Amino acid sequence: MLGKINRPITSMEDFEGLRMRMPNLAMYVDVGQALGANVQTLGFSEIFTALEQGVVDGQDNPYATLYNSGWYEVQSNVLESRHMFSPNIYLMNKKFFDNLSEEDQDVIKLAAEEAMEMEWQLMQESEEDIKAKLKEEGLTIHMPSDDFRQNMVDAMDPLYEDFYEEYDWAKDLVNKVRNYSEQ
Repeated sequence: MLGKINRPITSMEDFEGLRMRMPNLAMYVDVGQALGANVQTLGFSEIFTALEQGVVDGQDNPYATLYNSGWYEVQSNVLESRHMFSPNIYLMNKKFFDNLSEEDQDVIKLAAEEAMEMEWQLMQESEEDIKAKLKEEGLTIHMPSDDFRQNMVDAMDPLYEDFYEEYDWAKDLVNKVRNYSEQ
């Protein structure tokens, strides 16, 4: 989701001049700039006041953060761009894992798969509940048209190319994610 904004964003042109608060992380800043926004990096604690005073026009956070932070009090619109997903990632020391019995490895893999499915289900249920609450508070949630969504995807191409050049494993990983999301 591309944050809450005080005006509808229905095309790439609407990003021009938009002062968007993003976290001070290179990837986030690059995404905002690729869309054409004027990216402002502010601390999390400054967002409410910055939105209220018009220092920024919008910000980039998930629905739960929007609701729990009360930003709906100072914003009127949300663009559900679905440009980012931050899953929980399960990590384990490879040497440790490889030294486990095949049975133990299978148990761990199965548990991770089941946890992934449960996390996805809970996230979807929670998001729908929070969206309903935000609408009750007066927010308008905008779903981009297929053309607009594709324009946003296309705007990210240079970022992916940079990512692929920097990391030899990146293209394979991105393709796996894209293939999985199309299932």
